[in-house]
Amino acid sequence: MYSNRSEQTRVVIVGGGFAGLAAAKAFAEAPVEVLLLDRNNYHTFLPLLYQVAAAEVDLSQIGFPIRTILRSLDNVDFMMAEVDRMDLESETVITRQGSVPYDYLILATGSEVRFFGIPGAQISTFTMKSLTDGIDLRNHMLVKFEEASQERDEMRRQRLLTFVIIGGGPSGVEYAGALMELIDGPLARDCPNFCVQDARVVLVEATSSLLGTMPQKLGCYSAERLEKMGVEVLLDTAVAEVTPEAVLFTDGTEIDSEMAVWTAGVGGEGIASRSGMQTRPNHTVSVLPTLQLPDEPNVFVAGDLAAFEQAGSFLPELLYV
Repeated sequence: MYSNRSEQTRVVIVGGGFAGLAAAKAFAEAPVEVLLLDRNNYHTFLPLLYQVAAAEVDLSQIGFPIRTILRSLDNVDFMMAEVDRMDLESETVITRQGSVPYDYLILATGSEVRFFGIPGAQISTFTMKSLTDGIDLRNHMLVKFEEASQERDEMRRQRLLTFVIIGGGPSGVEYAGALMELIDGPLARDCPNFCVQDARVVLVEATSSLLGTMPQKLGCYSAERLEKMGVEVLLDTAVAEVTPEAVLFTDGTEIDSEMAVWTAGVGGEGIASRSGMQTRPNHTVSVLPTLQLPDEPNVFVAGDLAAFEQAGSFLPELLYV
């Protein structure tokens, strides 16, 4: 049990991402006690995670200690804890370190990767949702280039040099471009005796356009720009299965590759479902315009976990604060 509590109203924030930190800062100098919970003691600047995965920046440049960020906020405390669920009836957050009571609760646990039930996708692809993911992806990618530099079998060498990025949203587009910049830039200079031009970067999107949640002209521009860089853009191409050595498509074709990257979709982190809350198919939570739960006025949901409806449709998963 977290017992360090005053007589002031307590606001508990679950999640140290953009939404959680923004909420904590909004309470600066307010007459409330704020406690921020997160499984990690650092905040990850996710928009630049693809650059870590492409060996463009060091992980230290996108990871920041949460306590340092909150240092100037006298009424905000931090607790590193793995949150299992909430007990809405008793107004308590259940963590593996104990129970934390609240007067008001802000859920900002973000999103997690969705694989849509595609066979092999979860175990045979790399994702980009955490610092660990970015480091693993970077290391694996660089190892494949080293292996290819020594491989004499032409078929396996081409498989080692083929990188398939599944999902044409912002993460997929950014990583495809960054990977081509790495290949044409540092790798070409560092490996003069190695034909990096044999490397193949393929961006696969199941729909007819990249960046589907954005204006169509941006998707068209992105496709044209990537193709000029040398990226193969495959639209209207759905993945049927992923194996350690190939990506198979629903039209019966396949691409031999030992490195598939999954950027095809995300859904709300599962804390709401674990807590018995009503969620949408993608595990996000429908909220009122105030970001409150309809039946729990002292519970707010922000960030990627929130499903905010406007003009009859749900907005893309962005920061709602």
